[in-house]
Amino acid sequence: MAWYTYVFGDPRLATSYTLAVAPPSCLTGPQICAIFLTSTLDPPPQALVDAQATNIANALLTQTPQPTGIGVMKTVYLKGCC
Repeated sequence: MAWYTYVFGDPRLATSYTLAVAPPSCLTGPQICAIFLTSTLDPPPQALVDAQATNIANALLTQTPQPTGIGVMKTVYLKGCC
């Protein structure tokens, strides 16, 4: 399991992420910052990114880390613009 940093491109594509060397320091904002996946491959498997599609969409819509809920591990973090 590892964090992946969003680098560029379509946040629904695995090639838009690279394996992170440390947990993200970002949390909220209008852009994807990082996602947490059950892989350590670089880039991550597309199927694992696909499994986060709803969380990615909800994060972009609400500008809130996803998923939400008490005691739920957040697997999609966001960051401020620019």
